[in-house]
Amino acid sequence: MDKEAFEFQFGNELTYTTMLSDQKEVELIPGGSHIPVKYEDRKEFIQLVQKARLQESKKQIAAIQAGLLKVVPHIVLTLLTWQELEKKICGDPEITIEALKRSIEYAGVEPNEKRVKYLWEALTNFTNEDRSRFLRFVTGRSRLPSSIVICHGRSESEKLDLLPESSTCSTTLYLPDYPSAKVCEEKLRYAVYNCVAIDTDMTPED
Repeated sequence: MDKEAFEFQFGNELTYTTMLSDQKEVELIPGGSHIPVKYEDRKEFIQLVQKARLQESKKQIAAIQAGLLKVVPHIVLTLLTWQELEKKICGDPEITIEALKRSIEYAGVEPNEKRVKYLWEALTNFTNEDRSRFLRFVTGRSRLPSSIVICHGRSESEKLDLLPESSTCSTTLYLPDYPSAKVCEEKLRYAVYNCVAIDTDMTPED
């Protein structure tokens, strides 16, 4: 943007102020609300806005840091990158079949049962996003590690319209005895993308 376009666009209306996340307008320099930004000072203005926005949560971040250091020694944190720390706190966003199998327990079903084999075929065909949805459907969280218990379906009817059910409190998947891996994948995919309430306590829109 050249000087002519800048002055046409802003005139004297652009002043040394900016709006923070709480919709509060603050001055970037003393008396900034009464000082128009000139074309020659536009880069300085941009830097001041960036600084104000980046530092507006400084007090809250300091409080979080102080709380974290009461739980985790500072020396330990210095040994980790931010990516490693994120993974330890939030879990691993990469959900592999091998990692899922390490998280599975069986209750009332055997690992070599047909329904279990169909489940693994379905999960193998899932994308990482699909598996994340699956985890949230069963456990209420979208990342590993999280233990999962697989049980037989609450209704052992042979109807093809039965959907898998879950209890996020006990991280349990109630898996019907589907006739094929294809049907299992279709029903599981539908459930994880459409049954988004957590034990009917709430929906994301609430």
